[in-house]
Amino acid sequence: MLRVWWLQSHTLIQQQVKSLLYLIAQAQQIHLNQEYSRFAKIKITKTTRCHKEVNWQISDHQVFLPFWPLKLRYNIYLISFLALFIALKIVLGIFVVRIGPTISLGISWVGLALIGWIFGPVVAIPIGFLTDTLSFFLGGGGVWYWLYGVQEPLIIFTAALFGSIYRIRKNYASNFWDFVFQQILIVGFCISGFIFLSLYNNADTDRFLVRNNSFGTTLSMVFMALFFVFAELISWLLYLKHRKTKESIKLFLYVSTMMITLSILYSLVLGTISINEFLINVVHQKPKTRDFILSAYLIPRVIKETLRLAILIICVIALIKISEPYLQNFFNLSRLRW
Repeated sequence: MLRVWWLQSHTLIQQQVKSLLYLIAQAQQIHLNQEYSRFAKIKITKTTRCHKEVNWQISDHQVFLPFWPLKLRYNIYLISFLALFIALKIVLGIFVVRIGPTISLGISWVGLALIGWIFGPVVAIPIGFLTDTLSFFLGGGGVWYWLYGVQEPLIIFTAALFGSIYRIRKNYASNFWDFVFQQILIVGFCISGFIFLSLYNNADTDRFLVRNNSFGTTLSMVFMALFFVFAELISWLLYLKHRKTKESIKLFLYVSTMMITLSILYSLVLGTISINEFLINVVHQKPKTRDFILSAYLIPRVIKETLRLAILIICVIALIKISEPYLQNFFNLSRLRW
């Protein structure tokens, strides 16, 4: 009897222990699942945040350093492309058409614009001084003047800024604000450029712009207005024609805005001032009259920029479309990304 009771008790205890162990195991499993879920959630959150942060950093770097983290000075492929664009600038600088003693018609700015657009603003200034130095020595030297020396670095830097803005905006669907941005820049630079030149031309008088009944100032205003109308005509026609093709129209908008801006800032404004200051300070030849600066230097430049503007825009867009796929494929291969 005692033996039967002991066996029953032993069996009951074993069952209770097994039940208790099972409950403990279930509780531990639930606790582990909860801990794992919490840990996984934290890990996923951290990973997501880290991923977003890295993506932001890469995007931010690629705006100003398009091939980051690759370094230009250590990469033969990038150096080869850079050398190609520098050679393009130098070769195109040889084939020019002279318009009078101070003006030459050429498209060497294509190479400068491509360097800035593709390689970004960080390397623009040193590359600009390099191209200017090479052009100076390969072109036969002569008298170096600082207002001419700073033009190529500034051209490349300005082109790089437009390339950076394009990289930011190219994935946006709407083209309206890009077109508004273009119109603001064109109108603003045309008006401010002419005002600046007029102030420079009339620095020794208290009369402003056309109030002095200056024939040269009035004629220059007419030519600047014609250049503005021509630039606007090109912009509106091509915008209305290609507004449904998102990426292509953005490329056109920013390249055309870039080339119009370069023409106004560095040819019409800085170019006119440079030749006048060069003749005064280096050649020691003062302008014959107050209107001579605008009528002899500005008007031929307006004609030159009007003739070559469309050619510059077409050439730069075509070469960007040709170059970017090769550079992007190289960038993807270098980072093992397809």
